[in-house]
Amino acid sequence: MSLRAFERQFLASFHLTPQKYLRKLRLRIASRALIYTNEALSEVALSCGFADQSHFTASSAGSLGARRAEYREHYKLSAGVPVTKNCRS
Repeated sequence: MSLRAFERQFLASFHLTPQKYLRKLRLRIASRALIYTNEALSEVALSCGFADQSHFTASSAGSLGARRAEYREHYKLSAGVPVTKNCRS
């Protein structure tokens, strides 16, 4: 299967391009890391596949609905679970 054929089939199946799907997946993983870990924002960004903190901030600007620190604080309190050191453990 050619790359273009794969992209068309992926788009038909998931209604997203592979690139948008991966970005959405990285943001989902990063949002969980913000809630369930105490990692610095730059560490979360790097461990979730973003080039750096500013890339993560720009990518998540509209999707999280709040600043990353506010998002973390809001959901950490409502989740009611203990916060661990990092998302890989």
